[in-house]
Amino acid sequence: MPSSSSSSSSPYVVDTVSDIHCRVCGRKYDGSQHFGIDICRACAAFFRRSVTVKKTFVCRRGTDNCALNTISRKTTCQKCRWMRCLDVGLQADLVVQRKSPDFVKANASRPHKHDDEESDSGSEGKYGEEMDESLPPVQFSVLRPIPTIANPNLDTTKATLINRVLINYNEFTRQRLEVELSLPHTQDDSKFFGSTGIPLFKATRDTVSLIYQKQVDLLHVFLSNTFNEYAVCGAEEQKRICAIFSPVLWEIESCYWTYRNMPVKAEYDSLLMCTQTTYIDAKDVRPWLGNTSGQDEETVQKIELRLENLLKTARSMVLEPMHKLIIKEFEFIMILALNIWAARNHRGNLESEARADAVRLALFNDIHILYHDGLKIDNYACRIGEIMGLLTDVQNADISSNVQNLLFADLTANIYSL
Repeated sequence: MPSSSSSSSSPYVVDTVSDIHCRVCGRKYDGSQHFGIDICRACAAFFRRSVTVKKTFVCRRGTDNCALNTISRKTTCQKCRWMRCLDVGLQADLVVQRKSPDFVKANASRPHKHDDEESDSGSEGKYGEEMDESLPPVQFSVLRPIPTIANPNLDTTKATLINRVLINYNEFTRQRLEVELSLPHTQDDSKFFGSTGIPLFKATRDTVSLIYQKQVDLLHVFLSNTFNEYAVCGAEEQKRICAIFSPVLWEIESCYWTYRNMPVKAEYDSLLMCTQTTYIDAKDVRPWLGNTSGQDEETVQKIELRLENLLKTARSMVLEPMHKLIIKEFEFIMILALNIWAARNHRGNLESEARADAVRLALFNDIHILYHDGLKIDNYACRIGEIMGLLTDVQNADISSNVQNLLFADLTANIYSL
């Protein structure tokens, strides 16, 4: 496999900060998360205040469908804003019980800003109740940055492996997006836009196969640049790791991208992102198969049923827990990395087992530091238990084997042919 790869530019590639929109009001903002959701500080403050004082609202126009991206927030319909907060997944009990993993112990020396001082700009550097204090020194996110304000002494901690995984993963994601946006399927007029502003198209088997084949080299570069344990492996072992990891990567990423980009609304409940620019509808999987003329209809229907069940299982076992947990980005990265180096993938070879053990130990040490010193969670046993439960579901053999057979049979052969 080559050690580097390049991809063409595309007019669709979004600016990682200026083109991010709040999922509630639709305004451009700095891309930070509040309560684990991509919303601006002003909408987070509005939600917290509404829950705290138990406000009730009446729609200004009586339609319950008012536009929220108004010139001034003073003219915004408060009921529709509240309903939109609930639609995107904000939960009132996170305000009342302080359960959100975003919450960090308050710094008493910090100047206080009243809840009613909402800012339309959401500019960084302002202090207020809704300022995220996320994990130092992580300063990157999937397609967008995460504000990092916390104990500066954490820069000297051992929390380096997850940082490296996150930084390299973002570059890996950016490069793959450029590849996707250069392919023919993006010329289709039948599309809609997720919260990141990236166009989404119905996936077909041929399109997804082409996308993944063009991204195999990028996967190899990502793993080589991120894990020394992978870089020292022989070529055949590297191919084996790529082939094993590809189906699981799809399973994790498709659910996480759906979690980040798809609105929490009934009409989207059957959709699952397949790649960064494609999605599959569990209620209408026939487009995935492409042209089925001349094929046995019974066989086609069996494939459709298997794909429908796969999508429903992925949503129920992986996506729904992500919503319930309001999973943080570093937790997603941890699950990603632990799947690469899962013990079951490296048994039978003492050197391979030792390398996998070393990576997992480093990851768990980093997680302790990030939870305890970064987020100031003294007792994070319940949180880590929930994340490990999600990891177990991700590793469910039935999901992985179906993903392998339905989506990656051709890709595996392609990896070993390189």
